[in-house]
Amino acid sequence: MSNGNPQTFSLHVFVEVSATTDISGSLSASQIDLFPNPATNNVYLDFHGVFDDIQIDIYTIEGKFVQQHELGTAANTEKSFSINELPAGIYFMEIKTKQGKIIKRMIKQ
Repeated sequence: MSNGNPQTFSLHVFVEVSATTDISGSLSASQIDLFPNPATNNVYLDFHGVFDDIQIDIYTIEGKFVQQHELGTAANTEKSFSINELPAGIYFMEIKTKQGKIIKRMIKQ
């Protein structure tokens, strides 16, 4: 119904902005080295740069989660952890840090 008088409407919009906690990007293969590979009891990660809140998730080749390690912070250093309890096979190691993430393939003998 129009009677020639303009009508006024109010529209209220609420927008919530929050910081994301997701890892922002991928790391390059040269930033973190995994050795020895194949391995038997322990593996080492050689970090080239500074990385915070390091978390390692290990998955079987079928994608089943099997192990997790939290390594804290690394700055141009090596960190080691045990894979002694894993059966022989091929695994994927997801290395997550505040700076990004990378996936490495690991062979356990």
